[in-house]
Order: sequence, then structure tokens, then C-alpha cells
Amino acid sequence: MQTITDNLQATELAISLLHRDLLNAICAKNGDYMPERLHQEFIFTSPRAVVLHKDAFIKDLVINPAVQLEILEIIEAEKVVACGNVAVLSGTAKGKFKDKDQFLVRITSTFAYNGSRWELLALQETFIP
Repeated sequence: MQTITDNLQATELAISLLHRDLLNAICAKNGDYMPERLHQEFIFTSPRAVVLHKDAFIKDLVINPAVQLEILEIIEAEKVVACGNVAVLSGTAKGKFKDKDQFLVRITSTFAYNGSRWELLALQETFIP
């Protein structure tokens, strides 16, 4: 039983660290980091209901110099639920685009294990009024 608990905790930690690294890469405009960490079928749904697939997400959001995002604070501690080869992370963050007002979002990220590493399969953000 302890091994199962240890494995689950290790998975939860790996997902939390990967999620943090992905957010940091987005803020740092590090497009080179993304391709191997995003699942081939990756889909992003923005708070304004814009849907982007992997290539468009990297091009239009991650490496687009006009999009300057800063994560100011993780408001609610991230919660990770893992089941087999799928894990879901949820949390709340405060962010800011350059020269814009701050905003709050609920983040839901779904990860899939591809046999050798975890990849982000879906990312959905929802504005919190």
C-alpha cells in the first residue's frame, strides 16, 4: 500500500513541477521548451473561449512578442488528481498582461503519460470575476 501512495505522491509532485515549468516557459517566451512537453493532440481554451491547438498555441501565445504575460501569484494551492496515465491539475492564479489590469483565472490542466514522460494534453483557463 505504501508503494502506491509513494507513486501517487511522486506523480502529483512531477505534475506540479511540470505545470510550474510550463507557466514559466510561457512567461519567458521559451518556445523551445514547449514542443516535447505538449501532447501532439494538445488543446488550449483561453478565458475568452479562443481554442488553440499545439502549433498555434506556441506561435500565437508562447513566442508571440506582443503577448507579454506575467504570473503574479498562485492564489489557490494546486490540486492534482492522478488516475493511471491521466492527471488533472487545478488551481487559481493572478496574472497580468503588460500594460493591462491584473486578472484572476481558474486553471485546469490535463496531463497524459506517454510511456516515458508526462505531457500537457489540455489547458483551460476561466476568468474569475
